Amino acid sequence: MRLIDMRTDDELETFARDAAAAFAKDPMAATYSGVMPIDVSKYIAVRWGMAHDCVLVLKLDEQFEPVCYRGIIRDGVGQ
Repeated sequence: MRLIDMRTDDELETFARDAAAAFAKDPMAATYSGVMPIDVSKYIAVRWGMAHDCVLVLKLDEQFEPVCYRGIIRDGVGQ
């Protein structure tokens, strides 16, 4: 798993920001996909971290390396 601090903007980070916004809006939400149904070509985000302020981005693909965006919810990036 890669650990990322927000610095650049690409498709994956845009998805992480959208997930962070959804998590900030709903503190009880634990997952985010942005689209339904979830399939192998789509990302899924999981609220992560001891402070629940991180977004772990996964993809149903054995080649995809999970990425954790540290502090993205707490830092207000997604708000």
